[in-house]
Amino acid sequence: MKKMIYLVIIGFVLIVAGNSKTEANSSTDFMKLVEVLQSENVSIQEWSILARGQADILRTKESLVNYVSSLKEKLPHIEWEITEDKNGWKAIGLSQQSGIKEKLEIMTTPKNSQENSYILYEVTGNAQLVELQHLNKDYKNRIKDIFRQNPTIFTCIKGEINDTLAKVLSSKVDSILEGFQAKEVESLREENFVSVSAHSPLFTQFLNEEQLNLQIAMRTQGMGGRTTIVVGTPIITFEY
Repeated sequence: MKKMIYLVIIGFVLIVAGNSKTEANSSTDFMKLVEVLQSENVSIQEWSILARGQADILRTKESLVNYVSSLKEKLPHIEWEITEDKNGWKAIGLSQQSGIKEKLEIMTTPKNSQENSYILYEVTGNAQLVELQHLNKDYKNRIKDIFRQNPTIFTCIKGEINDTLAKVLSSKVDSILEGFQAKEVESLREENFVSVSAHSPLFTQFLNEEQLNLQIAMRTQGMGGRTTIVVGTPIITFEY
């Protein structure tokens, strides 16, 4: 059975944000994932970093327009469009450079007779590891420019493993868990698919009272087929 998850939805992000302990340096979680996966011979194919935060000060269209104007000065490479409908105001900024895509979304919507605003920033790509080192620094600077409060950050990496051990999925997942110093909390283990939720002391954000903050999913196409892996903190945000 094909298993897939779409977890980047606003309501779920709000739940996670309510159970997070986000620090200003949470974006370094990205490099923690990269370093462990590199040590496990994972070839990175795709990655995503998603940041989400409240924007209570943006309660009017004028405040949103002024905020976008300030971001244009800090992030001149991003192209903007502002729209308005019965649900409120929305500003969307897009950029694509050297295989790296950025999307910045600012929304203001009525809720209980009040304006509720949030900012969603996502950067995705398939850069090589050398480029990822530079991206980590750039991303941290972006966070400071965009958010006035610490956001909730979701980091996800998808890759492939050219390792004979990958054919024994459970053993390979256990090795990766060890790399993250993680304790397994729940899992689904089949011959060609393994999914594990765990807690790792390396990451500060967590999902619930069990403090789940690491998800790993591996799938193999059998003998001679490729083995794919998706790892995310605090949750996986890719389809798999």
